[in-house]
Amino acid sequence: MMTKEHVIKELRLGKRKIGVWGLGYIGYSTMCFYAKNGIKAIGYDVDRKKVDGLNKAKINIPNIEYWLGYDVKPLVCSGMMKATGDWRKLISKDVAVHFVCVPTEKEALPYDLALQDVIKKIAAYHKIKTDFPPLVIIESTISADRINKIIIPELRKTKLKLWKDILFAVAPRRDWFVSAEKSIVTIPRIVGGINREATDFAAEILSIVSQTVLKASDCIHAALVKSVENTYRQVGITLANQLTL
Repeated sequence: MMTKEHVIKELRLGKRKIGVWGLGYIGYSTMCFYAKNGIKAIGYDVDRKKVDGLNKAKINIPNIEYWLGYDVKPLVCSGMMKATGDWRKLISKDVAVHFVCVPTEKEALPYDLALQDVIKKIAAYHKIKTDFPPLVIIESTISADRINKIIIPELRKTKLKLWKDILFAVAPRRDWFVSAEKSIVTIPRIVGGINREATDFAAEILSIVSQTVLKASDCIHAALVKSVENTYRQVGITLANQLTL
């Protein structure tokens, strides 16, 4: 019987890969760091320029090369990371883990369409048989209510059974893209899953890259941690501005 330990071993051996949805700062850097650690990655984006740029090892994201601290061209040339505009290539037995890194705000307002679209596409797993449930990790910043209002309902529309047919976890990125020393490697990750199995599996996947992974009690709490952290930061900025005035 296939276990998460087998899946992680096959990831390390190159027999399976991770899928990354969205190739902005978060998605692109997720691909780079996992590829650098020996995990094959395939990324998807609706923006053809991002797809072509990654496949040509041309970085079109400001400051990202300095922030990464290493050359990504060997990772592309060796086939450790590649991008596609065809999302169906990510719905495969070979893609064991999905990182969702799409925008969840637009013009400073909440934006759900990209997240909904990606979850609908991932739900296509109901059409194929896998030997172990694929793991979906939401790296985008989301409010806790989006889990029960958007993500879980979309997965259940196709009669996918959570815990049995698909696993789900939340681990919002906390990186500072203006500070090279504060990256996915060094900043502690907070992760929470739909159940304990999903939390443990996601924590092991994140530990491939991240030095410190902290387990939340569930996915709701993991999402809430980032929301509160962002709120706390904005309150501090507002206070500093008011004091200055």
